[in-house]
Amino acid sequence: DALRGALKSPEPMVRARAARALGDIGPEAKSAAGDLADVLADEDPLVRRWVVDALGDIKLDQEMIVPLMLKALGDKDPSVVLPALHTMAETGPDVVPAMVKALEDERTQYWALLVLHELGEDAKPAIPAIQKTLDSELQEVRLEAALTLGNMGELAGDSAPAIAKLLQDEESGVRLGAVFALGQIGEPAKPFEAEIVAVANNGDMMAEAIAVWTLARLNPDSAKLRERALPRMMKILQQGDARTKNAAVRTIYEMNVPREQLAPLFQEMLETADEDTLHDVFDAIAKLGPDVVPRLVVALETPQTRLRVIEILGRLGEHAKDAAPEVVKHVDDEDPAVRREALFTLGSIGPAAADVAVQAAIDALEDEDEDVRLSAVYALGQFGPKAAKAEEALRGKLGGDDPFFCTACAWALVRIDPEDVETAKHAVPLLIESLDNEREFVRMEAINTLGMLGPAAEPALERLREIADGTNPTMAAAAQQAIEAIEQ
Repeated sequence: DALRGALKSPEPMVRARAARALGDIGPEAKSAAGDLADVLADEDPLVRRWVVDALGDIKLDQEMIVPLMLKALGDKDPSVVLPALHTMAETGPDVVPAMVKALEDERTQYWALLVLHELGEDAKPAIPAIQKTLDSELQEVRLEAALTLGNMGELAGDSAPAIAKLLQDEESGVRLGAVFALGQIGEPAKPFEAEIVAVANNGDMMAEAIAVWTLARLNPDSAKLRERALPRMMKILQQGDARTKNAAVRTIYEMNVPREQLAPLFQEMLETADEDTLHDVFDAIAKLGPDVVPRLVVALETPQTRLRVIEILGRLGEHAKDAAPEVVKHVDDEDPAVRREALFTLGSIGPAAADVAVQAAIDALEDEDEDVRLSAVYALGQFGPKAAKAEEALRGKLGGDDPFFCTACAWALVRIDPEDVETAKHAVPLLIESLDNEREFVRMEAINTLGMLGPAAEPALERLREIADGTNPTMAAAAQQAIEAIEQ
């Protein structure tokens, strides 16, 4: 009741905080729904945003929440509209009739399409209404209508002719969206291949990548398409911007290129491309997610590209867990760079790699290469409690001559068993010293690790308070969080 009253405060921040608090209370605050609805049109955008958030968190019945969220969709402020969209999509298929109604109003058309897009196949009953928006005067509406239909796949097959008309749209973004949507729809789009080929040949790299992706979806076993398109996609990987490279990688993946055909081209790119290009390409491959892992595992067999393939698997993190048994085989590779990257990748995979990798990482603590030893420590720390058998080996390294390596070992020990008294006794002094390290990421890891130790890290409180009062907001927030953990 007090918060309901605070919603009427003359101070915008008080109204906003009251709305946020009601949202934090959740479903038990349903009696305040009417009061929140009264300030949905508040003059302050922060109040409106937190009111929308609160109404979503309170979990109102559909008949109550849909009209309110439709009202929010008419707001000019994206920070108000986006939470409303999320709330509407969470409502599920039952919201489709309301979204069909919203498609009739130009003010809410675009936002309704976004909700229907997120619903995917569940939005099938809205297909006829969505088709009508394909000829909207607003390019963003035409584009989103095509993408929303495409997201339903073959269920929207009857929409292919209407979408294909957008291949002649005056706006290039709409044309590309139409090409992409036709690729998602699949077989029903085959009658429009000639128009899609024309888009591929217009000289624009992004258009070419998306058009070839669509053609590959329509002709997944076409050796002729691969022969003609693969060299062009490899050229885009070397010359395009990050977004275009991402599209080219997805296109190559869709073409199911045999390894013997792709490997030499990939090797040539590795030898000639600059580091920025390689970074973009590896990021694009990683964005393909777990589906790409089996192909990367096969690519590990090629020595010339092994290091880069392991690096890509590392970017996939836990999604690469099925590759861990193969990656661990390269922890004793003759190339220290491969050994280092293999350990780092196993650490990035985390506990899911522990069963096959803990012993290999323990053995690597004795590697002659300093970077390999550090990667082994990193991996063991990332494995957490599953690396318990490494504790003795790591403790044996705490008294070495390299203070950074000693601190890294202490970091790993804390992550393996933060409640171990012996670990805390050795780790806390090293971590306190690391709070003044010149590298920010080292200081940040030290702060977080001290927080994990809880009350055992009490000697670090004075220094942490100094950091919490400092000018670096990220470090200050982390230090404050660590302080609270230690003082609990």
